[in-house]
Amino acid sequence: MKNVYEMCPWCDHEVMLQAIYKIQQCPNCKRPIIPCSLCDMDKVDCTKCELELKLKGLWQTPALPITQ
Repeated sequence: MKNVYEMCPWCDHEVMLQAIYKIQQCPNCKRPIIPCSLCDMDKVDCTKCELELKLKGLWQTPALPITQ
């Protein structure tokens, strides 16, 4: 499996994460961390990041249509 390096915003250590688009755990401080380096920063709006919103508790799964 491939890895990426991220700077943890909590402990300020550069840490190695799995190259998977999901919230992970900092191996140093054990707090949640997002592998932002997987995104193309020239093409994304980080304020709309699904993982960031989930981390902040703001992401809501779209409602499923009601079927009868």
